[in-house]
Amino acid sequence: MQAKKNIFRFLCISIFFGICYAGHTQADSTKRIGGLTIGIDVSRFLVQIWKPVKGNFEFSLESTVTKNISVVGEAGVLHTNFSEDTYSYESKGSYFRLGTQFNLLKREYDDNDKLYIGLLYGFSTFSHKADYIQITDGYWGSGSGSLPLTSLTANWFEVKIGLCVEIIRNWSLGWAIRTRIYMFGKEDPIMSPYIIPGYGKHDKSPAIGISYSVFYRIPYRKRK
Repeated sequence: MQAKKNIFRFLCISIFFGICYAGHTQADSTKRIGGLTIGIDVSRFLVQIWKPVKGNFEFSLESTVTKNISVVGEAGVLHTNFSEDTYSYESKGSYFRLGTQFNLLKREYDDNDKLYIGLLYGFSTFSHKADYIQITDGYWGSGSGSLPLTSLTANWFEVKIGLCVEIIRNWSLGWAIRTRIYMFGKEDPIMSPYIIPGYGKHDKSPAIGISYSVFYRIPYRKRK
Protein backbone atom coordinates (compact mmCIF):
# COMPACT_ATOMS: atom_id res chain seq x y z
CA MET A 1 0.00 0.00 0.00
CA GLN A 2 2.82 2.40 0.87
CA ALA A 3 4.54 1.65 -2.45
CA LYS A 4 1.34 2.50 -4.36
CA LYS A 5 1.05 5.79 -2.46
CA ASN A 6 4.68 6.64 -3.30
CA ILE A 7 4.12 5.92 -6.99
CA PHE A 8 0.97 8.09 -7.02
CA ARG A 9 2.88 10.99 -5.45
CA PHE A 10 5.71 10.53 -7.95
CA LEU A 11 3.22 10.51 -10.85
CA CYS A 12 1.65 13.80 -9.75
CA ILE A 13 5.02 15.49 -9.14
CA SER A 14 6.43 14.32 -12.49
CA ILE A 15 3.42 15.61 -14.44
CA PHE A 16 3.56 18.97 -12.67
CA PHE A 17 7.34 19.23 -13.14
CA GLY A 18 7.13 18.40 -16.84
CA ILE A 19 4.30 20.83 -17.55
CA CYS A 20 6.13 23.67 -15.75
CA TYR A 21 9.28 23.12 -17.78
CA ALA A 22 7.46 22.77 -21.07
CA GLY A 23 5.47 25.92 -20.35
CA HIS A 24 8.68 28.03 -20.18
CA THR A 25 10.16 26.88 -23.51
CA GLN A 26 9.99 28.99 -26.66
CA ALA A 27 8.64 27.62 -29.96
CA ASP A 28 11.20 27.33 -32.75
CA SER A 29 8.57 27.59 -35.52
CA THR A 30 5.06 28.97 -36.03
CA LYS A 31 3.66 25.76 -34.63
CA ARG A 32 5.62 23.03 -32.79
CA ILE A 33 4.15 19.88 -31.35
CA GLY A 34 5.47 18.77 -27.98
CA GLY A 35 4.04 16.11 -25.76
CA LEU A 36 3.93 13.99 -22.64
CA THR A 37 5.10 10.42 -23.24
CA ILE A 38 3.97 7.51 -21.07
CA GLY A 39 6.00 4.30 -21.16
CA ILE A 40 5.78 0.78 -19.72
CA ASP A 41 8.90 -1.37 -19.44
CA VAL A 42 7.70 -4.73 -20.81
CA SER A 43 11.06 -6.38 -20.09
CA ARG A 44 10.15 -6.29 -16.37
CA PHE A 45 7.52 -8.97 -17.03
CA LEU A 46 10.04 -11.22 -18.79
CA VAL A 47 12.48 -11.00 -15.87
CA GLN A 48 9.98 -12.89 -13.73
CA ILE A 49 10.33 -15.99 -15.93
CA TRP A 50 13.91 -16.91 -15.00
CA LYS A 51 14.64 -14.93 -11.84
CA PRO A 52 13.18 -15.26 -8.32
CA VAL A 53 11.03 -12.18 -8.86
CA LYS A 54 7.37 -12.45 -7.88
CA GLY A 55 6.31 -9.01 -9.02
CA ASN A 56 7.99 -6.22 -10.98
CA PHE A 57 6.31 -3.26 -12.69
CA GLU A 58 7.88 -0.07 -14.06
CA PHE A 59 6.50 2.94 -15.92
CA SER A 60 7.95 6.25 -17.11
CA LEU A 61 6.86 9.81 -17.89
CA GLU A 62 8.75 12.07 -20.29
CA SER A 63 7.96 15.72 -21.05
CA THR A 64 9.44 17.81 -23.85
CA VAL A 65 11.48 20.83 -22.75
CA THR A 66 13.12 21.85 -26.04
CA LYS A 67 13.39 20.24 -29.46
CA ASN A 68 16.05 17.78 -28.29
CA ILE A 69 15.90 17.92 -24.47
CA SER A 70 13.31 16.30 -22.23
CA VAL A 71 12.69 15.67 -18.54
CA VAL A 72 12.06 12.03 -17.63
CA GLY A 73 10.81 10.31 -14.51
CA GLU A 74 10.64 6.56 -13.90
CA ALA A 75 9.10 4.56 -11.04
CA GLY A 76 8.44 0.95 -10.20
CA VAL A 77 7.96 -1.78 -7.60
CA LEU A 78 9.83 -5.05 -7.07
CA HIS A 79 8.99 -8.11 -4.97
CA THR A 80 11.47 -10.99 -4.57
CA ASN A 81 10.71 -14.20 -2.72
CA PHE A 82 12.61 -17.49 -2.89
CA SER A 83 13.68 -20.36 -0.64
CA GLU A 84 15.97 -23.39 -0.55
CA ASP A 85 16.50 -26.20 1.94
CA THR A 86 18.79 -24.05 4.10
CA TYR A 87 17.16 -20.62 3.89
CA SER A 88 14.18 -18.50 2.87
CA TYR A 89 14.39 -14.88 1.75
CA GLU A 90 11.97 -12.09 0.82
CA SER A 91 12.38 -8.45 -0.17
CA LYS A 92 10.03 -5.80 -1.55
CA GLY A 93 10.14 -2.08 -2.24
CA SER A 94 9.74 0.78 -4.69
CA TYR A 95 12.15 2.93 -6.68
CA PHE A 96 12.26 6.26 -8.51
CA ARG A 97 14.52 7.84 -11.10
CA LEU A 98 14.52 11.47 -12.28
CA GLY A 99 16.73 13.15 -14.87
CA THR A 100 17.12 14.57 -18.36
CA GLN A 101 17.57 13.07 -21.83
CA PHE A 102 19.22 14.57 -24.91
CA ASN A 103 18.25 13.42 -28.41
CA LEU A 104 21.31 13.04 -30.68
CA LEU A 105 19.26 12.95 -33.90
CA LYS A 106 18.47 16.03 -35.96
CA ARG A 107 14.72 16.21 -35.63
CA GLU A 108 12.27 17.33 -38.25
CA TYR A 109 8.83 18.77 -37.56
CA ASP A 110 6.78 16.36 -35.45
CA ASP A 111 9.51 13.68 -35.56
CA ASN A 112 9.28 11.22 -32.65
CA ASP A 113 12.28 8.98 -33.38
CA LYS A 114 15.14 9.33 -30.88
CA LEU A 115 18.70 8.21 -30.34
CA TYR A 116 19.39 9.63 -26.92
CA ILE A 117 21.64 9.76 -23.89
CA GLY A 118 20.33 10.48 -20.42
CA LEU A 119 21.57 11.13 -16.90
CA LEU A 120 19.32 10.14 -14.01
CA TYR A 121 19.36 10.05 -10.22
CA GLY A 122 17.88 6.92 -8.64
CA PHE A 123 16.49 6.25 -5.18
CA SER A 124 15.02 3.07 -3.70
CA THR A 125 13.30 2.36 -0.41
CA PHE A 126 12.77 -1.32 0.40
CA SER A 127 12.89 -3.98 3.09
CA HIS A 128 14.09 -7.56 3.36
CA LYS A 129 13.93 -10.50 5.76
CA ALA A 130 14.98 -14.14 6.09
CA ASP A 131 12.54 -16.18 8.14
CA TYR A 132 14.84 -19.21 8.22
CA ILE A 133 18.61 -19.65 7.88
CA GLN A 134 20.34 -22.99 8.42
CA ILE A 135 24.14 -22.97 8.81
CA THR A 136 26.24 -26.14 8.68
CA ASP A 137 29.94 -25.98 9.57
CA GLY A 138 32.29 -28.89 10.22
CA TYR A 139 34.31 -26.96 12.79
CA TRP A 140 31.83 -24.65 14.53
CA GLY A 141 28.87 -26.97 14.22
CA SER A 142 25.36 -26.39 12.90
CA GLY A 143 22.83 -23.79 13.83
CA SER A 144 19.77 -21.94 12.63
CA GLY A 145 18.42 -18.45 12.90
CA SER A 146 16.49 -15.71 11.13
CA LEU A 147 16.83 -12.13 9.92
CA PRO A 148 14.07 -9.75 11.07
CA LEU A 149 12.36 -7.37 8.71
CA THR A 150 14.81 -4.52 8.04
CA SER A 151 14.18 -1.26 6.15
CA LEU A 152 16.89 -0.14 3.71
CA THR A 153 17.55 2.61 1.15
CA ALA A 154 19.85 3.08 -1.84
CA ASN A 155 20.96 6.03 -3.97
CA TRP A 156 22.72 5.91 -7.34
CA PHE A 157 23.52 7.76 -10.57
CA GLU A 158 22.55 6.26 -13.89
CA VAL A 159 23.76 6.86 -17.47
CA LYS A 160 21.24 5.72 -20.06
CA ILE A 161 21.71 5.27 -23.82
CA GLY A 162 18.71 4.28 -25.91
CA LEU A 163 16.88 4.18 -29.21
CA CYS A 164 13.15 4.86 -29.68
CA VAL A 165 11.31 4.41 -32.99
CA GLU A 166 7.71 5.40 -33.77
CA ILE A 167 5.80 2.39 -35.13
CA ILE A 168 2.40 3.97 -35.64
CA ARG A 169 1.10 7.44 -34.91
CA ASN A 170 2.19 8.40 -31.34
CA TRP A 171 3.09 4.76 -30.49
CA SER A 172 6.77 3.85 -30.17
CA LEU A 173 9.03 0.97 -29.20
CA GLY A 174 12.43 1.49 -27.63
CA TRP A 175 15.29 -0.11 -25.78
CA ALA A 176 17.95 1.31 -23.48
CA ILE A 177 21.24 0.22 -21.94
CA ARG A 178 21.79 1.53 -18.41
CA THR A 179 24.97 1.87 -16.37
CA ARG A 180 24.31 2.45 -12.67
CA ILE A 181 26.87 3.63 -10.13
CA TYR A 182 25.95 3.03 -6.48
CA MET A 183 26.58 5.97 -4.15
CA PHE A 184 25.23 5.42 -0.64
CA GLY A 185 22.26 4.21 1.39
CA LYS A 186 21.05 2.65 4.60
CA GLU A 187 22.50 -0.88 4.66
CA ASP A 188 21.96 -3.99 6.75
CA PRO A 189 25.12 -4.82 8.78
CA ILE A 190 24.07 -8.49 9.03
CA MET A 191 23.09 -9.40 5.48
CA SER A 192 23.38 -7.57 2.15
CA PRO A 193 20.18 -7.46 0.08
CA TYR A 194 19.92 -9.96 -2.76
CA ILE A 195 18.76 -7.23 -5.14
CA ILE A 196 18.08 -3.49 -4.85
CA PRO A 197 14.80 -2.49 -6.56
CA GLY A 198 15.55 -0.36 -9.61
CA TYR A 199 19.30 -0.87 -9.33
CA GLY A 200 20.18 -4.56 -9.48
CA LYS A 201 22.59 -6.77 -7.56
CA HIS A 202 23.98 -4.95 -4.52
CA ASP A 203 27.51 -6.31 -4.97
CA LYS A 204 27.90 -4.87 -8.49
CA SER A 205 29.00 -1.28 -9.12
CA PRO A 206 28.66 -0.30 -11.83
CA ALA A 207 25.59 -2.42 -12.52
CA ILE A 208 24.50 -2.89 -16.14
CA GLY A 209 20.83 -3.18 -17.09
CA ILE A 210 18.75 -3.38 -20.27
CA SER A 211 15.15 -2.25 -20.68
CA TYR A 212 12.62 -2.60 -23.50
CA SER A 213 9.56 -0.36 -23.42
CA VAL A 214 6.35 0.59 -25.19
CA PHE A 215 5.58 4.32 -25.31
CA TYR A 216 2.47 6.38 -26.02
CA ARG A 217 2.84 10.10 -26.70
CA ILE A 218 0.09 12.56 -25.75
CA PRO A 219 0.74 15.54 -28.06
CA TYR A 220 -0.02 19.14 -27.25
CA ARG A 221 0.42 22.23 -29.42
CA LYS A 222 2.71 25.17 -28.67
CA ARG A 223 2.30 28.39 -30.72
CA LYS A 224 4.71 31.28 -30.99
